[in-house]
Amino acid sequence: MDKEELVRYLDASIAHSIVVDVRELDSVPGILRMVTIHRDLSVSIEYMPSSVYLEGSPEGGVLKYMGTFESVDEAVNTLEVFLETPLDGWKNYTAEPYSPSIEPPVENATAILEELVRRRSIKLPAKGDFDYSSVYWRLIEKFGEYRPDKVLEEQEAWYRERGFDVD
Repeated sequence: MDKEELVRYLDASIAHSIVVDVRELDSVPGILRMVTIHRDLSVSIEYMPSSVYLEGSPEGGVLKYMGTFESVDEAVNTLEVFLETPLDGWKNYTAEPYSPSIEPPVENATAILEELVRRRSIKLPAKGDFDYSSVYWRLIEKFGEYRPDKVLEEQEAWYRERGFDVD
């Protein structure tokens, strides 16, 4: 892949995004990590069962992080380090989807991901201010479990941290 192809997909594809990396996780069999760059210069890193990826469900991720960048160059430079692959070694998985092994996820895949979140052991890019896209995962990290009684409080804290008035 080159920068021209990446920018062309951001500008002209139906979803205005491009999937630049999909790989299976050795630590959680049957779960894939998918990295997508979006036109608004956000990047999503999603963990999902391979069966959901094969179905093409846009909301199938179990765990999703979102980060933002100031420019395409900043996103590319950061992801090159994170993926340990230069841009010219990336593949366009939007054009040619990944073919995962058809291995179903282990029964406790979500529990394994929850434990990785609790330990803060999921590797993320150094830049981009990545955060969970769901309050569920913020609660798992903060309290070690999902706490329905803390959802509203945690959502308000998230908005306040980003400068929104929630009062």
